[in-house]
Amino acid sequence: MPPLVTICGRSDAGKTTVVERIIRHVTAHGFRVASIKDYHGAEPLDTPGKDTARHRKAGAVATVLRAPGEGKMFFPLAPEEGLASLATRLFPDVDLIVAEGFKAAPVDKVEVARASLAAELLCRDDPRLVAVVTDFVVDEALPRFPQGDEASLGDFLLDRYLSGGPS
Repeated sequence: MPPLVTICGRSDAGKTTVVERIIRHVTAHGFRVASIKDYHGAEPLDTPGKDTARHRKAGAVATVLRAPGEGKMFFPLAPEEGLASLATRLFPDVDLIVAEGFKAAPVDKVEVARASLAAELLCRDDPRLVAVVTDFVVDEALPRFPQGDEASLGDFLLDRYLSGGPS
């Protein structure tokens, strides 16, 4: 399985910005990166009654919706399927998988935290917490990166997970 790290934190902490910048930084070094976003919205991703949902209801094991320049794939997913299993199944041929959310997943984590939201980390007791991106000082003996310096965080991830060079 490719290395997998999740970027977690409270809502509006800046997780998506951090993920976006990490992906840009790591891909600029010649690596292939995939991402997985945890979604908690009330609306279904595959609209009931539309073609793709109808294909799946008819028994298709997976359905791809192709549009000019992009595609979406819909497939059944057991609610208990974990992040690592999903990542391995979907992305066996990438160098790094960056997830957003999944704070309870048993995978390495980088927490994004802002003092304006809370002055403590959500994952402070998680042994898989490998670094923090924050605008306040934390007591933990973890690498700390200021918000806006995702290049340094990207270098940390390159060193930690991809020191062997691109696949």
